[in-house]
Amino acid sequence: MINTNQLRVIVMNYLRLFVASLVLCTAFALTSPKAALAQCSETLARLVGFTIVAASTIEQEQAQPDGSRIIALQNGMVFQMQVKNQKESFADYNPVCIVFYRVVSQVPMPVFENRLLIDDDLYLCRRIK
Repeated sequence: MINTNQLRVIVMNYLRLFVASLVLCTAFALTSPKAALAQCSETLARLVGFTIVAASTIEQEQAQPDGSRIIALQNGMVFQMQVKNQKESFADYNPVCIVFYRVVSQVPMPVFENRLLIDDDLYLCRRIK
């Protein structure tokens, strides 16, 4: 049975996701209404179950020998992610990055799945710090 505190956390997470959805839809709609709404719906559909935990700009980026990139955010969070066909470094223009996560497993300890939304593109990543 869910206690009051657990219910409160669940409701707050859904409210955060709803507000984030509205923000994303508004941002997409300001560019090209019809294409933006289609992109917004597609992106939001892939974020069902995730919670926004941070929004920050990309401060540093470092390419790794295995083809991945280490992304350091201004707020101190650090992620490793695979980026295909990205010639320009994110650190060159410091885009806003929205960090999403969801709990995948609780046993034996919590396991999180992370996503980064950068320039309207969603990336699977692993949090390092």
